[in-house]
Amino acid sequence: MKLHVEASNCTRCGACAALCPDVFDVGSMGSASRAKRQPASSERMFVDAARWICPTDAIRLTQDDVVEALQHDHATTPL
Repeated sequence: MKLHVEASNCTRCGACAALCPDVFDVGSMGSASRAKRQPASSERMFVDAARWICPTDAIRLTQDDVVEALQHDHATTPL
């Protein structure tokens, strides 16, 4: 799985870091939250809770094969 925080949607509320501080970090100086690392399987329920509590739906958790397929489609799609 691939965890990503969409910085443009993040309001910097810190809820994700409060729920799962080993995985999420709220940047200093007003920068967006970020994933410090990919979650362990034992942390999955906390990451899911962070996704649900995020007020702007900025947290994305996708399957690696889906991410790769989307990247490939984007790279091969003419503009």
